Amino acid sequence: MKLRIHALLLFLFLLVYFHLPASAQITIITQPLAQTSACPGTSIDVPFSVAGPLGSGNKFAVQLSKGTDLVTLPASAVLGNPATGQYTVSVTLANLPGSGLYKIKVIASVPATVGSESVTALFVKTQPASAPQVLAQSIGNYTSQYTFCQNDPPFSVSALVGPAPDNYRVLYDFGTALAGTSQRTFTAPVMNTSTVGRTTYNFRYVAIDETKGCSLAEQPGAVSYLTMEVKFRPVAPTLPAPALSYCQNQTASPLVATVTYPGSELLWYTASGTALPGSAPTPATTTPGSTVYQVTQSFDRCESAPASLTVTVQTASAAPTAPKTQIELCRGAAAEQLVANGTNLIWTDPTGTTSTVAPTPSTLNASKTPAGDVYYVAQGGATGCPSARLAIRVIVQAQTTLSLSGGKNVNLGAEVPLQLTFTGTGPYHYQITTNPAGTTLTGTATKDTALVLLPVRSATYQVTEVSNGCGAGLPGSPATATVTVLVPTIRTLTLQTPAACAGGTVTATFETSGTFNAGNIFRLQIARTNPDTAKISYSDLVIVQQVGNTQLTGTLPATATSGTYLVRVIATNPRFPIIGTPSATTLAVISNQLSATLSTSTPTIIDGGVAKLVVNFTGDGPWTFTYRDSTDVPAPQTVTTALNPYTLDLKPSRTSTYRLTNLSNSCATRTDIPGRVTVTVSPLLAVEPLAGLISVFPVPATSQITVQIDPSLLGQPATLLLVDEKGRVVLVQGTQQQYTQLRLTDQPTGLYVLQIAVDGQKISRRLVKH
Repeated sequence: MKLRIHALLLFLFLLVYFHLPASAQITIITQPLAQTSACPGTSIDVPFSVAGPLGSGNKFAVQLSKGTDLVTLPASAVLGNPATGQYTVSVTLANLPGSGLYKIKVIASVPATVGSESVTALFVKTQPASAPQVLAQSIGNYTSQYTFCQNDPPFSVSALVGPAPDNYRVLYDFGTALAGTSQRTFTAPVMNTSTVGRTTYNFRYVAIDETKGCSLAEQPGAVSYLTMEVKFRPVAPTLPAPALSYCQNQTASPLVATVTYPGSELLWYTASGTALPGSAPTPATTTPGSTVYQVTQSFDRCESAPASLTVTVQTASAAPTAPKTQIELCRGAAAEQLVANGTNLIWTDPTGTTSTVAPTPSTLNASKTPAGDVYYVAQGGATGCPSARLAIRVIVQAQTTLSLSGGKNVNLGAEVPLQLTFTGTGPYHYQITTNPAGTTLTGTATKDTALVLLPVRSATYQVTEVSNGCGAGLPGSPATATVTVLVPTIRTLTLQTPAACAGGTVTATFETSGTFNAGNIFRLQIARTNPDTAKISYSDLVIVQQVGNTQLTGTLPATATSGTYLVRVIATNPRFPIIGTPSATTLAVISNQLSATLSTSTPTIIDGGVAKLVVNFTGDGPWTFTYRDSTDVPAPQTVTTALNPYTLDLKPSRTSTYRLTNLSNSCATRTDIPGRVTVTVSPLLAVEPLAGLISVFPVPATSQITVQIDPSLLGQPATLLLVDEKGRVVLVQGTQQQYTQLRLTDQPTGLYVLQIAVDGQKISRRLVKH
């Protein structure tokens, strides 16, 4: 089914590509083949017949299919007679998907036509892709090289040839040409390594069953070549002697061997064959016993058999002992002969002179080094190997002196080393005092040392005492060292802005003199002013900007309270901070904690009376506030004042609720001001013409009230407005009835005003709902 689809698609493609009309049809019948099998890369002839006219520019091709694989090969040659319609086309079997049985069809391009399938199926045999792979060093195309050393174990060439494909085996031969020799064989040759020289082999794949596989043609790429080289191996090197002997702890020399072949390299090993790094090894003589070393010579990476050398270390006598191994004497004191325990003692003095008589140290001069002079003593042994030497150290001490150095100028907070230099032999005891007085340094040292000072003021250091094991000494030269402490300064300048809001920023400029230590950080501080300077406490501000070493800008705490503050700049100057002088001007901090409350002493007034509203402020003034009433008449009013509390005198024409809508000072603004105040305006009953004509009951009310209007007023509709204590109209109702009920069940308990307008006149009544 898939082949039919492929053929149909090919036909449609050729039809469209060559613009052929559907009516131009021909018939192609693929004839039986003259052969049933072929090798890849060879040519086959496919006979076929054509019925119908071929178009101009027609080209023939052969289609080979195996399963779902489909390959179209162009014709390399076409022979035929258009008159009879009999043709033969030749194609080269290339780019096939593999070996196997293929079906054959001839196709034409003009018009696009797919021929019938030949009754002869073609079996395409297998064929190696290339010559055998050789597992050796490549030195060219299909050419490799493998190297042996003389007398290596015999070696089969097959070990270097990769596995053969199925149905193939390797044919071995000698020489470098394509043409075979009489030594061709399927048995791999065995390399004889006893003779120095080179031998070249060649390899090719040969099909076992030629009905299934094809051997490659004798051409480059079909044959692999391998050159096997046997290199010369030298004999073992020579040794001066087969054995060496040392005494225990004797200084040994590197081992020696001589090459017998020019250009060879000596290689040293342990008795077990472990390679020793470097050149000739030097035997260790600390432990008695015998050690075997091996040495070979290598030429062109071919190594000889080893030569062996035995090194014997003989046991030395035990080292002598001594009552004292360090003797300390003062210059000019009487000395005694040195003492050691052992037999056949051999003494060596500091000059290297040996003697069998114990020496007596000289105390005429002090030792040239603090470690003194060393005398050695060893015990002779019966084997001729002396013992290890015992060292006896003699220190002749002189009267000590102490000199000082290291005085210099240093910044406050920086360390300075004071160098102490002694003469004579330690340990030393010393005392150093300062001028001006105030510090005494005492201590013990075993050698020249340095004291690391952290001075807070300038001073001169002077040696007052020094001693060692031979008594009190003298001050050296120089015996004093002066350290000058340089103290930098900071001066905070006049503030550019004398006031700031809490949570805002403050900028201070400052001047410095001197040098500050590495890692120094400038900080900006504030403190609340206080007549008692002992109670002034500075705190750091968060720095948001720094301009060089001249200006700092910091953020004031949002919770800072109002008042006057001192401002200063300090330096951390690691270890010893530098406190700057405060600014000559103080900083006024304005709090951003702003609020106001509204109250009244006149919650109820008679119509035409004055209502007094009182505004109480917190925070700093002057304050600006805006208030309004529930009637929105007049428009919201704004007042600026420095008075606290501030009183408003108002004349509301009707019951109104007042509230603050905005409050601000120079640092903050608030619009969320809680609290409302209601002023109830009671009408003057004497002046209300409707007073005797309208009644409201019951008062107080619970769920409803009744409004009674005299019939004489009902020529026009009346309007009833219920206003709550906040001044809001919560109910509106019109009526022309003598009795009208207003439902109050939806209204909360509280104080209300009922306004009744009729015939151009108004009357108000206060109500209380429970």
